[in-house]
Amino acid sequence: MNTHFKAIHEQYVFWLETLGFESKKEIEMLNSDINVANTRITNNNENSKRYEEEIKELNTKIEELQEEIKQKQEKKNNLRTNKEKFEEELKAKEEELEKISSKLSKKELEIEEHKKVVDEDTDKKYELQSLISAENVKAECGDPETDGCRDARLYAGDLLG
Repeated sequence: MNTHFKAIHEQYVFWLETLGFESKKEIEMLNSDINVANTRITNNNENSKRYEEEIKELNTKIEELQEEIKQKQEKKNNLRTNKEKFEEELKAKEEELEKISSKLSKKELEIEEHKKVVDEDTDKKYELQSLISAENVKAECGDPETDGCRDARLYAGDLLG
């Protein structure tokens, strides 16, 4: 073989080997990049599924909270309506109570007046009973010197004054 040809051939083999080494290295790097990309894709898909589930849960919770707000608003409206109704009823009851109280106050005053009259009549009754007893003692004891009648006369005299 020709030395020149031999030198070219050696150079050609060297280039092929160098190119092969570099392309293997590039292939390995590209495969590594592909593996990293595949891992990222897998993670992104998992995250995407998880986020979709979280979104569904949050949407459900939002719907529940909106329903709760609606119910509370309805309750608030009912309470406002009931408050007005109860205030009107309370006002009517207070007016009725005032009327009854004024009637009761008048009746209480009448009763107090009757009590005074009854007390006065009771006092007069006891005074009259005392007078009657004293008169009865005087009537029974004709002789002022009798001992039994003397004590009764003293008692009657005390009552008569």
